[in-house]
Amino acid sequence: MRRPDGHELIAPAGATAVSSPRMSSTSAAPGSGASARERRAAPRIPVGIPVRVLAGERSCAGRVIDASLTGLLVELSEPLAFVETDVVVALVLPEAGRHDVDAVVVRRVVNPEGQIMLALRMTGRRPRPLGATRATGRARAAPAWQNRERPRAVALAELRAVGTRAYELALVDADAPAPAPLVAWVRRLAAELEVDPPGRPAACRELLSAVSDLSRRARDQRPAQPA
Repeated sequence: MRRPDGHELIAPAGATAVSSPRMSSTSAAPGSGASARERRAAPRIPVGIPVRVLAGERSCAGRVIDASLTGLLVELSEPLAFVETDVVVALVLPEAGRHDVDAVVVRRVVNPEGQIMLALRMTGRRPRPLGATRATGRARAAPAWQNRERPRAVALAELRAVGTRAYELALVDADAPAPAPLVAWVRRLAAELEVDPPGRPAACRELLSAVSDLSRRARDQRPAQPA
């Protein structure tokens, strides 16, 4: 279905179609009355996690581009193969391997590039599939710090990679202690990006919030212009 302005709409049964190409997995729907404070209760973070969304025997591959501990925004790389709203999301985490969660499709939209975006609300966690790898508990060390200046885009890309690892740790065990090397890595990136460093998060849940806040402030800040 297309609107007069040319936007293509896709909506699950019983749901309201949306036309905006920009949406967030954890943002409230227009008119819901949710406050900004409620939306910030589940910090979002930009990631790039491979994923497969399954509904019965049908599935679609894609990648998570925006995540929180309660929701995901998935960009599909294949045509949508199902109309059901109750799905299983198989995440391929960098260290922990496959991690399955139950979810509900709350919004679908075609982005300007013609790819289908799914906003998913996570409803539970499934047992780890047989044969899936497990986290070793060892924190990945930060790379050797470079003395020379790097392009800001490189530091932001590194922050995204750190955020993906922080999200994985929080998803597997949100109350586990935050790895000290990862906390130090985040603080060094904050200094390089000229953003006030976060505190020293004690748990992985707090680390995820710190990286989410740092990512937002780094994106919003305009880099200083040379004199």
